[in-house]
Amino acid sequence: MSGPSKRAKTVSTNENASPASPGASTAQKQCLQNIDLLEMILRANYDPSLRPSRVSLLSVGLACKSFTPTAVRLLWEQIPSLVPLMRLLRNFSLNEDIMLWELNGIIRDADWQLFDRYAAYVRVVDYTYSSSSSMPVQGAVYLRLAMRKQPLLPNLQRLVFTGMTSKPYNDGELLLYLSPSINSLTLASGYTSTAQTFLELLAQQSPHIEKLSLSGARELVGLDAVFKGLRTLDLKTIREPLTTADLQVVGGIPDLRVFSTDLVMWDAIQFELIPHDTLFLSLSELNVKSTRKAMYRIVPAFLLTIGAPALKRLDVLLSRDSYQDRVDTSQHPAAFRTLGSRLVSRWATSLEYLSLNGMSLHSIDDFPFISGLTSLRTLHLHRLLTQGTSLSDGNVLTVVRTWPVLETLTFAEGHGDADIAFFQALAEHCPALRVLHVPFTPTRNMVPEIPRGGAPPKAHGLRELRLSAAHSASGYSWDGVDLHLLARHLDRMFKDLVVIQGEEYRGRWSEVGKLVMMCQEVRQTTWAA
Repeated sequence: MSGPSKRAKTVSTNENASPASPGASTAQKQCLQNIDLLEMILRANYDPSLRPSRVSLLSVGLACKSFTPTAVRLLWEQIPSLVPLMRLLRNFSLNEDIMLWELNGIIRDADWQLFDRYAAYVRVVDYTYSSSSSMPVQGAVYLRLAMRKQPLLPNLQRLVFTGMTSKPYNDGELLLYLSPSINSLTLASGYTSTAQTFLELLAQQSPHIEKLSLSGARELVGLDAVFKGLRTLDLKTIREPLTTADLQVVGGIPDLRVFSTDLVMWDAIQFELIPHDTLFLSLSELNVKSTRKAMYRIVPAFLLTIGAPALKRLDVLLSRDSYQDRVDTSQHPAAFRTLGSRLVSRWATSLEYLSLNGMSLHSIDDFPFISGLTSLRTLHLHRLLTQGTSLSDGNVLTVVRTWPVLETLTFAEGHGDADIAFFQALAEHCPALRVLHVPFTPTRNMVPEIPRGGAPPKAHGLRELRLSAAHSASGYSWDGVDLHLLARHLDRMFKDLVVIQGEEYRGRWSEVGKLVMMCQEVRQTTWAA
């Protein structure tokens, strides 16, 4: 007979180790019995969209009985379709001859109880149909499930149903996800009459839905009456022309806070017929993805109709397939004047986030269109300035002075060019700035000498500086003197810099970063002495 195992010896030793052990054991037992604590621990590193994360959670649940109930519940919170639940039914099987899932014979009560038990855990369904990754389910299976009177997923909160096809087995499945607890819905691709029916039924069962995303919709009939409690609405790739009345319907949703659109099929809207300040009265965030033509013609006119008194976030993005579009630029100045006038007159003290990607200025003289947005905390400008424009131009520096609380500033896509004068203006007029991303191209004698005498600039709290080349340096080989001068200038203005990175010439920017850190060490050592 073999002796006691090492584990048994260890347990025996620990039991007699000290009088503190029983207390520690009791505390451990209490922790393992605290369901809320166990759930918080397991959720901390769990991502249901990643298979390795799901496998890890499964391993934890199998390894420790105390974690098993919580792990099982978390693993069932999000499913890709009804198939995992249907596989709990003994009669549900794959017919390999026709490659269809089937449900044959009588389903016993015990099987339905098991189905309902795990269905109650489901909070999210993220369904994307792909014929290459999933076998279809026979239509008769959906019919049998639909005959059950209660909702299949009584606690479902978020439904994402994309990749819809014209196949009946795929289209009919949507209706099985109806649940009175849904508060977030995404329907995308192949928007069908079944989807319209689903929306109408959902409005009756779940009138409190707060987030709705529609892609491929053909019509928006009664959207305001159906979803009065909507707070977030995303409309993309509308398949029929959006009318003036349609926009008024959407803009009339009383509690809408976030609206996103790609302006597809908006050409028929007659904005001149809509009184200013009458739509989207509760809006706080607007996200627009647009073609280049619509960006100048529709966006300014659309903003005039918005009556929200406290818009906080505006994001205007040029769609990638429109980068090479050629449009008449003669109307650009008027568009920017309308845009700037609207932003400043209506939301100067409320707008905190502004991103303009793809709107190109006709002239640097038009840059002051964003002057006066005193509440801005984040500003992203992509492709706004023409190549070779200096960011120390008077038109730019005048506007910089109107951003007292700006925390993040980006001039991206290699247009415009920063210099020491621009950095000095930011250090002086933007005391809250912490993240800066600007074009900076190395050229000979690019950095002026540091003036001797006089008071040093006031310390600034910038933490992160990212640089990109605005244009080719024409074979210029960086001079060591320029590197040291640039590092000294940066350290002199921004004494708390932690990150300095460059998208081009990374080795050189890394060297500048090391020199700045060296300047910081020397200064700190001098102060300590």
